[in-house]
Amino acid sequence: MYSRITGNVVADATSKTFPSGSTVINFTVAENTSYTNKQGKKVEDTEFVDCSYWKDDVSMEELSKGKWIDIAGFVGKRSYIRGEGTPEQKAVGILTLSVQEIVFRKQGKQPVEALVGSPGEPVDDLPF
Repeated sequence: MYSRITGNVVADATSKTFPSGSTVINFTVAENTSYTNKQGKKVEDTEFVDCSYWKDDVSMEELSKGKWIDIAGFVGKRSYIRGEGTPEQKAVGILTLSVQEIVFRKQGKQPVEALVGSPGEPVDDLPF
């Protein structure tokens, strides 16, 4: 499934280069959402999404901690058991995104720099 996520980079990106010459940049994005429940109370939630980016048109410095970005790509998931065999055993699900498009944003503003074209429509809502 192709999805779009807007959030903040949680930590500085890391990269890995393979013997084939391909490089992947890995980073995590925190997406904040809020809604009002049936009792009328505002509920805030944060989803953490592990992202991988296989193109070479973005540097790791651009994906530094705190950057607000808009990303789009193919969603996946993986899971594991944390603390298996202990009283604290818990199933953990991880949302992953194979990033196809990155747009850097300024807080409260429209996208300011489209780095990679979307497989769909081009980004044309720039503020200038």
